Amino acid sequence: MAAEAENNDNAAEQKRQHGKRVRYGEIVQLKHRFTSKYLHMCTTQTSQHDKNNMMISLNEFNAKNAQFRILPRYKVKSEGEVVQLFDQIVFESVKSPGHFFHASEKFQIDCYSEGSELNLGVEKSSFTLVGCYREDLEDNRFVRGGSVIRLFHKELEAYLVAEGLFDEIITENVHFRIRVMDQHHPKTMSPSTSGNTYWQIESESSILDGEVLNWEQQIRLRHLATRQYLCINSKSEVSLTTDQTDPRTVFRLHSVLKERNQIQFESYARIEHMLTGYWLHALKDEDYERHSFEEGNGKSMSGLRWDGASTRKVSSSNESQYDDAYTLQYVDDEAIKDFNFVAGMVPFLYNLVNRHELHLNARITHGIIAGMKELKTFIIPDGRPDKNRQKLMRNLRVIDLLVKILQLPLQGAEDESYMIRIFKEAYDVLHAYMIGRSRKNALYFAKYIDFFQTQFSQKGGIGLNVAQMIVELIRDKRKIVDRIGHSNIELFINLLRENP
Repeated sequence: MAAEAENNDNAAEQKRQHGKRVRYGEIVQLKHRFTSKYLHMCTTQTSQHDKNNMMISLNEFNAKNAQFRILPRYKVKSEGEVVQLFDQIVFESVKSPGHFFHASEKFQIDCYSEGSELNLGVEKSSFTLVGCYREDLEDNRFVRGGSVIRLFHKELEAYLVAEGLFDEIITENVHFRIRVMDQHHPKTMSPSTSGNTYWQIESESSILDGEVLNWEQQIRLRHLATRQYLCINSKSEVSLTTDQTDPRTVFRLHSVLKERNQIQFESYARIEHMLTGYWLHALKDEDYERHSFEEGNGKSMSGLRWDGASTRKVSSSNESQYDDAYTLQYVDDEAIKDFNFVAGMVPFLYNLVNRHELHLNARITHGIIAGMKELKTFIIPDGRPDKNRQKLMRNLRVIDLLVKILQLPLQGAEDESYMIRIFKEAYDVLHAYMIGRSRKNALYFAKYIDFFQTQFSQKGGIGLNVAQMIVELIRDKRKIVDRIGHSNIELFINLLRENP
C-alpha cells in the first residue's frame, strides 16, 4: 500500500510539473519508453563490466534510487539556468551524492548489437540532450515520427503484413492478409491484434524526429516484427530491406480526403514510392503463397495449416489506383507495450540458443530462470491466459526460440545441472502458452511434437514437464489427434508399460 501511495504521489507530481522548463540542479526521473520502467541505481550490486562502479537497472516502481540531479558538464552553465537542447549534461545520484552516470568501454551486448554499459561511479560521462518532440495533448490524434500504425487496405479489407524475426531471414515477405469485417462475428469488427500488422512510421530526415508528420512528407515504414524497412526494389517488387539509408525505402503518404496538413490517425492515404513514382497496389485476384506451410504432405504434423486466412500479393503500379486507399489505424499504447515486452525477450533467448560463448553458473542461471518466469507471468496474468499475448509469442517466434533452446545438447555438458533447470522452466513457459485451448496456438506448435516425444527419457525429471505440455497440446484438438501415427501411439504405450 505504501509503494502504491508513493507511485500515486509521483504521478501527481509529474502531472503538476508537466510542460515546465527543466533547470540545472533540479531532480528528475528517467523513464525508458520501450519498457515503461525507471532507471534505478543499485546500492548492493556492482556493474557487470566495471566492477568499481555500481549497477544501473530498470524497475517499474518509483523510489529515491530512481532520482537523479541534472547538472551542466561545463562551468559555462550554472545551476538554475534552463536546460537547452544539445547541452552537455551529467546526472548525479540523489541517493548517493558524488556518484554520476558513467558509460563503460564498448562491448558486444548480445547477438544483435554492441554498445556500452551504463553504470554509476565517481567518474562522469557527459550526455548530449537531443530533442524528439514536445508533447501536446491536443496533438495525440496526429501521426508522429515513431508512431506505430496498421496499414489496412479499405477495398480489399486486408492488412499489409510480413513475417520473420528481426534481422534473420524473412519467413514471409510483404503481402496482404484478408480480414473481412462481419457483423455476425464481433471480433472481426475490431482492429487486428497481430504484431505482424504493426509498422513504425519514421521521418526520412532522422529516426529521432518525433514531430507531427504532414501529408506528402518523405517517410519510411519499418516493420516492427522484422525490424526491416518497406522498399520497392530495382525489379519494382515490394519487399523489405535492413538498410535504412537505402533511397528505395522512402515513401510519401497522399491524403484521400485532405482536411488539414497534418496526418491524422484513422485517415485514408495512398502510398507513393519517392524514387520510382510508383504506388503501393493490391493484386486482388492473385493469392500469396505462404512459404511456411509444407505442400504435398497433408498427413504430417508439419503440414498442418495453423492459419487459414486468405492472402493476396502486393505490387507497385505506375499509376495511382482509386481503390488503393489505406486506413492508418492507431495502435494503442497497451498493445505497443505488450509487443515491446516480448520483443525485448528475443535477444535474451537468442543469446541462450547461441550459447557457445555463454558459460553458465548459478548467478547466470538464476537470471535466465527469472526472465522465463517473467515471460510466463506475462502470458497468463492472474493465472488466466491472455490470447493476444500468446499470439505475440507466435508473431515474434519466441515459441521457436524456446524449442531451439530445448534442442541444445544436454548429455555430457559441463553445466548439465544448470541446463536441466533452464529446460524445466522453458517447458513451463510453453505449457503456459498452450493454456486456453486456442486452436491456432496448438496447430502452430504441433510441428514440434515428434521432437518432444524424444524428450520423455531426459534426465532430471524433465519428462514430467514434457508430458504436462503434450497433454495440454492435444486436449480437444481433433486435427492433431488424427495425425498422430501408430509409431507415436506405440511410444506412449511403451512408456506407460515402463512407468506403470
